[in-house]
Amino acid sequence: MKKLTVDEIKKIYNENSFVKCRKYYDIEFWCIIPLVIIKDGIKTTVHRWGINKENELVMEDGKFKGKFISLEKYKVNESIYKIIA
Repeated sequence: MKKLTVDEIKKIYNENSFVKCRKYYDIEFWCIIPLVIIKDGIKTTVHRWGINKENELVMEDGKFKGKFISLEKYKVNESIYKIIA
């Protein structure tokens, strides 16, 4: 499983975000391309997610529903979420 970079995540989001959000979490559209998120060895698939104006990936599905991942921390490997694939 290939770890995605922040640029790859943003590209997926920008090219595939078309499910209208009702302004939750400062997001206009959800992306429904699945991502695999791994935290402390726990793997889950997130089917609905977005990126807000604070450069955070917001998960709205799976075990991590309502959780945020700072893409700045993920980029420098300081996030508790070690792998997004």
